[in-house]
Amino acid sequence: MGQQNTSLMLSTYITDFGTTFTNIPIKFSAEAPIPDSIYAARTDNCSGGGIGFSPRHLVAEFSTGKYKYPVSANSSILTVVTALISAGATCVDLVGEKWSNVPTTQLNAPAFKTTPFAASAIGATGDKETGKFDYVSEVYGTQRLGYAVESENSDLLAAGKAGLSNPEIGGLNSRPSNVLIKPRHLKIISLVDNDTTINRKAMISSLGSLTSVADTIAPQAYYFAYQGESARRLQDI
Repeated sequence: MGQQNTSLMLSTYITDFGTTFTNIPIKFSAEAPIPDSIYAARTDNCSGGGIGFSPRHLVAEFSTGKYKYPVSANSSILTVVTALISAGATCVDLVGEKWSNVPTTQLNAPAFKTTPFAASAIGATGDKETGKFDYVSEVYGTQRLGYAVESENSDLLAAGKAGLSNPEIGGLNSRPSNVLIKPRHLKIISLVDNDTTINRKAMISSLGSLTSVADTIAPQAYYFAYQGESARRLQDI
């Protein structure tokens, strides 16, 4: 591993769920350009384990290589993009926040399903309902995107569509804007009575509805994972 710059931190970080973490240390490659007025000097440190998730970050390409730049809030994404381009970045992509297991502290009052689905209720054909829905991107604004949700179980189908705004069944399940945007989504992890688990994706049209949708569909989930929005070619915005 090459030399690292460990002198900086995020003073605050606002998760996609709306909670705040403080004093998150950052490691950069020693040669990574650091844009002005984005990060704070590391003055406080918290001992112990990690923060339990991967913060959203930008991947910026410079003549010397590609580097990751954490972003403290969704509202700051384009500000950091502009700063990176001013510092010489030629390409900038967004990688969304990621949780492998969303703790209940990030949610309201979810009533999770602790009993398994019957295997016979899940099916094995892989049939999907496809269509289009409205999606509010953190960087590209409102887009009409495609969806595909497993349709074999009516409860899981309803859960997979609960976060979609203005869904329209039928038509293409992939549109040009999908090439640039990977929508934010909850991953519904559910138990099955043959000692296995299944996972189903529930895309979320609007970030502001994330926790309320999670509460609505929790009765179909043993727990949630989460992937925030990722997007490409932010230098073109």
